[in-house]
Amino acid sequence: MPETTERKQVPQERAGELAKMARAGIDVSGAADSVNPVEAARCCPCGMCWVPPGTPCVRSPEGDHLGRYVRARRKGLLSDNAMAVVLGDLGVVANWLIVPAAVTS
Repeated sequence: MPETTERKQVPQERAGELAKMARAGIDVSGAADSVNPVEAARCCPCGMCWVPPGTPCVRSPEGDHLGRYVRARRKGLLSDNAMAVVLGDLGVVANWLIVPAAVTS
């Protein structure tokens, strides 16, 4: 009899699942530490440039508006520690600021 192996979720699936749970009103704050900040931010549409979920705001170099991270934090998809990493090297804090993906990966 062949042995079955359990399939593990890729980070995008995990972040997407947490986003659905947060939209349904389920508290996902404890799980937010296990999600990559970039993937969590990209679960949300960007309120600055209106790109859909899953798409980076800027492609070269790849990055997203800080407002997208703020939205993910507000929805419970990012922990305080993850948000601190995002904000760590920024000299200016504004929603329109682009956070390079390399900073948070």
